[in-house]
Amino acid sequence: AVIAGGAAQGLCKVDRERGAYVGHHNTNEYDMIPPYVVGSGSMEQKKVTMEALQEVIDGTVAYGKASVVGLVDGYVRFIDEDPLYEQAVPRHIRDVFSEFLSDLSSGEIPYTLPAL
Repeated sequence: AVIAGGAAQGLCKVDRERGAYVGHHNTNEYDMIPPYVVGSGSMEQKKVTMEALQEVIDGTVAYGKASVVGLVDGYVRFIDEDPLYEQAVPRHIRDVFSEFLSDLSSGEIPYTLPAL
């Protein structure tokens, strides 16, 4: 997975040269080095920021208390609607992965986030 900030371009260059596949983090980057990017995810940072700012404006913010949100809450998602994803990953694998993500986001497959 590429979680490297400004170094991502160099990592992707090496991945392409070596024929390695890439999972990209936080933005849709299927077009970075097709067909080597086989997954992109998104964290809804703008959404959570706007919600936090609204709590400040409303005077309802709980200072000193951490909140944890994730996939089940709709703040993390896998980007599967890009045609480059469909071209890079065989249909049967996309179908199995889609079912897994559905089960994970519905809570059917339990997972825990570390406590803050």
